[in-house]
Amino acid sequence: MPYFKGYQGKQLFFTNNQPETAQASSVSLLFIHGLGASSSYYFPIIPSLTAKGYRCITMDTYGNGLSTYTGAENSIKTIANDALALLESLNVTKNVVVVGHSMGGIVASHLLATDKKNLFVGTVLLAPSHPGPNITQAMDERVATIEKGGMEILANTTPKVALGSAATPLARAFFREFQIRNDPKAYISLCSAIANADVPDYASIKKPALILVGDEDKSLKGVEHIALEYGTPKGEKEMRLLPGIGHWLVLEAPELVFKHISEYLDKITA
Repeated sequence: MPYFKGYQGKQLFFTNNQPETAQASSVSLLFIHGLGASSSYYFPIIPSLTAKGYRCITMDTYGNGLSTYTGAENSIKTIANDALALLESLNVTKNVVVVGHSMGGIVASHLLATDKKNLFVGTVLLAPSHPGPNITQAMDERVATIEKGGMEILANTTPKVALGSAATPLARAFFREFQIRNDPKAYISLCSAIANADVPDYASIKKPALILVGDEDKSLKGVEHIALEYGTPKGEKEMRLLPGIGHWLVLEAPELVFKHISEYLDKITA
């Protein structure tokens, strides 16, 4: 299985999915998943994107999926540095759209706000988290739950509130599998990364941005603030609501998420 050397020498799992058409786009997509998930979160939409000519690059965040947790620090900055190390290892130096879900949305905004090499050309934020007191409290409560009952109690309770009414039983089972297989110490480390995250410099970001949010997402606080504060010109940023969908958009409505991302990519590459 493919691994790359991340920030401070961590061994991290990645996938490099090449375009499946002769007319490949010059744009590559970098996917950053959310808390407790893995790169597999994005695979309901990746085949459709590679079929359209886009290179799709994913990684398992340190401590999630196949990237084993060894006790090193997790923070939004270290995850961002891991993502940059992955792109460097693949010799990707331009025309990247970063797609981030939940915690990955913080990472995506951080990457664009600190992009000194003009590496990124846009971003898609899926139910992005916004650092602040609300999310810090939520992460503290989640850590307390795990310390009391382990990952199983989280896996048994969160599917009821994290997914919307349109989610299928298969999506709920997939989500439960994501939760229950986590290393508790790694999960707590990532909770801490979110709780202690700085607010990205949204105003400094000028690249085209698409924000997708489920209209039944009970966990989001501040997503409207993100859309408002992004420095992207009004005609190049948009927030869209997905009906009947909760926080885990790709699991719940892959066809709809692909449709919106595809339209966004068509627009910025025209």
